[in-house]
Amino acid sequence: MKQKAIEHYERIKKWIETQPDSDKVDNVLMQDQIGERWFSQDCDYCLKFTIATYNFFGCDACPLWFGSMCCGGFWVTMNDSETWGEFLIALEKVIDFIKDKG
Repeated sequence: MKQKAIEHYERIKKWIETQPDSDKVDNVLMQDQIGERWFSQDCDYCLKFTIATYNFFGCDACPLWFGSMCCGGFWVTMNDSETWGEFLIALEKVIDFIKDKG
């Protein structure tokens, strides 16, 4: 599961690196171009702990859930990013967090 999650976010990173840093974050464009996004339906941890059990509160059992935030809060920062440049900085922290805590 850990390796699949890392691979998922590494594919996203590789794609984002082809986007201009100043362009607005666009999850629909990402979905259209690489077939996945950073949301729970594409994360193996989310699939195991929340979606598969139909329990959003299953996040509490996820090893990436710390202090009421996913991936130590880095996922929220990533999700709230306005540009791909900002997103990439937070994404790298998410990947490191998964490598460390996953």
